[in-house]
Amino acid sequence: AIIESDVPGDTLERIQRVEEAICVQANNRLFAVIFWFIVLPVGPLGAWTYRVTDLVRRRAVFAAERDDVENGNSARLLEAATLLHGWLAWIPARLTAIGYAAAGNFDTAIGAWRAPGEQASDTPSEYNEHLLARVGTAALALGDDPNEDLVSRGVRGATAANQLVFRLLLIWAVVIAAMTLYGWTQ
Repeated sequence: AIIESDVPGDTLERIQRVEEAICVQANNRLFAVIFWFIVLPVGPLGAWTYRVTDLVRRRAVFAAERDDVENGNSARLLEAATLLHGWLAWIPARLTAIGYAAAGNFDTAIGAWRAPGEQASDTPSEYNEHLLARVGTAALALGDDPNEDLVSRGVRGATAANQLVFRLLLIWAVVIAAMTLYGWTQ
């Protein structure tokens, strides 16, 4: 469910996809929601609106993959939902990527940001997801241990990704607290 697509058969690829998904979903489910809560004067309504667009996008992806709808509505809904979600997630995705660099290995994260990884045909939503996955996993800077089995590597990767998200959440809390003290929030 967190990967939002088919699970790869290769164990190492599956581990990498889970690490990437944690970095992407942290933005979709946490950081972008907080961003829109703070930025829009209506607070909770802004957070709710962003979260609903993400849920509609996820449902449209699910329906398009299953071909639940017999007419072309699922394709049009998928296109509209991913476009809207992509534009709403554009600023929070970049702030989250910068935060991953600050909370993790800065040099490798910035290097991953500069490395082209997106295709010209990507939607804004896909572009954001590729950026977050690339920068987030680079910020983890997990080295290979030849004595480590795949299960341990998977646990270590998922734990490191969760710790990165937690450190970034602490950074955001400090920034939001400072903004509140200086009266820069709504």
